[in-house]
Amino acid sequence: MHKKKKGLYGLSALLIPMLLLIGFFALRGYVPFGHKTIVQGDAYRQYIQLFGYLKDVLAGKSALSYSLSKGLGGENIGVFSYYLASPFNLLVVFFQKSQLISFYTLLVILKLGLASLTMYIYLTKRFEKLKSLYATLLGIGFALSQYGIAQSRSIMWLDGMYMMPLMMLGVYQSVHQRKPYLLAISTGLSIIFNWYVGAINCLFSIGIAAFELLAALADHEGIKAFFKGWLNYIFAMAVGVILSCVLFYPTYLAMTTSSRSTFDFSYFASVMRSNMLSVIPYYRIGTISTAKDVSLYSGTLALLGTLGIIYSRNIKLSKKIISVLFMALILLCLYYQPLYMVFSLFVNPESFWCRFSYIGTASLTMLSGLYFSKRNTDETPLMIGAFVFVIAFLILLRYFHMPWDVYALITAGIILVEAIILDVMNFQMYVPVLKIVTCIAVMAELLMNINGIYQVQNTPDARIYQNYVTQGLKQIAAIQKQDHSFYRISQTNGMEVVRNNLNSFYDDAYLMNYRSLTSYVSTQNSHTLLFLNALGYKNQADRMTIVNSSILAADSLLGAKYIMSKTPSKGLKKTAIPGYNGRTVYENPYVFPQAFTYKKAEVLHYDGNPFRYANSLFSMLYGKKITLYKELKSKTQKHGKSYTYTVHLPKKHHYAVYGKILAPHYMNATLNVNGNYETDYMVWLAPQVFPIPYNRQDQTASVTMTYEKEVETKAEYYALDLRALKKVQQALKKRTPAKLSITDTKITTQVEGKAGEKLYIGVPADANLTLYINGKKTKKEKCEEAMISVPLEEGKNNIVITARVRGLKKGLLMSVIGVLMLLLYALMMRRLQRREAKV
Repeated sequence: MHKKKKGLYGLSALLIPMLLLIGFFALRGYVPFGHKTIVQGDAYRQYIQLFGYLKDVLAGKSALSYSLSKGLGGENIGVFSYYLASPFNLLVVFFQKSQLISFYTLLVILKLGLASLTMYIYLTKRFEKLKSLYATLLGIGFALSQYGIAQSRSIMWLDGMYMMPLMMLGVYQSVHQRKPYLLAISTGLSIIFNWYVGAINCLFSIGIAAFELLAALADHEGIKAFFKGWLNYIFAMAVGVILSCVLFYPTYLAMTTSSRSTFDFSYFASVMRSNMLSVIPYYRIGTISTAKDVSLYSGTLALLGTLGIIYSRNIKLSKKIISVLFMALILLCLYYQPLYMVFSLFVNPESFWCRFSYIGTASLTMLSGLYFSKRNTDETPLMIGAFVFVIAFLILLRYFHMPWDVYALITAGIILVEAIILDVMNFQMYVPVLKIVTCIAVMAELLMNINGIYQVQNTPDARIYQNYVTQGLKQIAAIQKQDHSFYRISQTNGMEVVRNNLNSFYDDAYLMNYRSLTSYVSTQNSHTLLFLNALGYKNQADRMTIVNSSILAADSLLGAKYIMSKTPSKGLKKTAIPGYNGRTVYENPYVFPQAFTYKKAEVLHYDGNPFRYANSLFSMLYGKKITLYKELKSKTQKHGKSYTYTVHLPKKHHYAVYGKILAPHYMNATLNVNGNYETDYMVWLAPQVFPIPYNRQDQTASVTMTYEKEVETKAEYYALDLRALKKVQQALKKRTPAKLSITDTKITTQVEGKAGEKLYIGVPADANLTLYINGKKTKKEKCEEAMISVPLEEGKNNIVITARVRGLKKGLLMSVIGVLMLLLYALMMRRLQRREAKV
């Protein structure tokens, strides 16, 4: 086939899935053609906000090394490498923060179009006799598969889809042609673009290499070629990993201090997750993988081609056996728990089920390419395969609940008719017409898959996001215009309420570029999370800190000077800053300075009671014992499935009152306090400490908890003495450095110190921070294993703390070594080829 014609097919592979998606979005009223959006789940809660952060990084307003928008602050290269390293993300510079849903939609269109193109390239290069039409249709099916559409809500994983076909082609070239270049480069880039799916691609490449080399053995290439092929593959993969080290090595170092760097071996139980045969009824239009069952749907054509291998007279029996075993291995990876966990990279998937199932759709596409490349004019196997497929559909039809399954039957029927006309009747004159009809059938089927999957997903109204961001930016700008000092802003509710007064939108600080108390990312610092948890703000699944209401003592220590909330809290003062998004801005008059000296430092014990812990911590920082929280008496009554606690309030009114109810596990409870405050409790995203609003004349407060599960509970109620809190604040203000500057990348201050004194700085002491005192590099200490504590010298202390990307220089050096290894290999191969030519 002429290169020009192949180029047109390649262009079609790129553009057709993009046009199908654009057409669907236009017809169904999705952004940018309407107000519905494909952005939902974590894409709505996390990724959109993180794109806003990246926009600020590119504008020089934020940093990659360390971000004060990450909870209290933290090393941030892990956030970048997991969520934001895709080169497509650079396009964010052309969008406003209120337009990020449109940007996200564009990324999905571009990435799935590229996945189709790279699969087309793989199929045409790997199977030279494969007709470009089939390569195009199979590539489009791969891109618009169940995974491609359903996981469009996980935008960073789609980079794995378009890079994997290049790695598959690189495996073929490496083991058969002794050309490691494509495999090494594509591996390196895949890891750089997203290390998580890059690692999945690396694991899958082992199976592809085994398939290729076993197929070569079946072609009698010999055992020597078999082992030489493995050596070539290992070399190329090793170089690829080395090439990625410019980003992967710093990411690895950051992950060593991540809150999710451990895993539970109990997840590796030798069990099947579900019946492997469930993959059959789940191979249908609009089906999404579940916690147990996997959908590998990538179109009828891919399934027919895979079935065709079994019946083909042009494929050796040994290759048929290898193909069947290969597909069985892929299914084991999807269904056998230990292999499932390996491909999940030792993280128990609590959502986004079977996040690596694109290896299954890629396997079907590859095997289909093998069949169609061997078919020639022998259509009988395809006809039999189509017939079997149609019968199987009819038998299993009772399992189907979606009316558009008929499109798959129509596609199978058209291909069956095509086989009969071309093979049995030999009517070649109808070939152009049949090609057009086949293309239309395949496109219609895949379009129905897009519709089926998006139809069952949530479709938030994009106007809610746009209005929220526009107003939120105005509110933050008003605060920052009024106050240029260092402080944090706490928000007690986000863009949407998930359930009864619960919030899961914790990345506004990333989006709107301010300093907060919490964030929602998968690379949190475990010590910071534990410190916040001990202060009363619950650590949720090592990913976020739950802040649904103000805990005044904690806010004061952490520098939360402004609290954006829909409800007032005891001790806070309403400001004149305009309210937006239904939130009023309150000022915390008790906020502590963010740097002060203290003498004694010890690691305190947290026994599960944040009130007692706070008393110990504040006493240590204050320099003598002080009781901020005083325990209150309460009476408990049980009525059916509810507890009622009558709390005896303090007689004086300079107190803020809080409670905490302990239970061994979730109770799915609802908490009501005096009829003024209500929240779901002991569930996902619920707080641990809750406020108890009360009026001056109240002597008692009533707390009622209604639950689904009955377990033994323990309630604790404490009153925060605001006068004592003010006393600590005033004392610490006298120990504040004269000059203090805190930014994402640098902290500077000057302190007159005494030997044995320490300087507390309200920023987490992550491993990528370097301390200099009077120009000399000094080992930093930690207060409560979390915050910066600087050991002071006698006299003047000029303190500079800088943030850096750990391992960047070493990683860059390793990447350069990888490039040199490829160049050296190329030089050696050229000399070898010259010698062979002379012989």
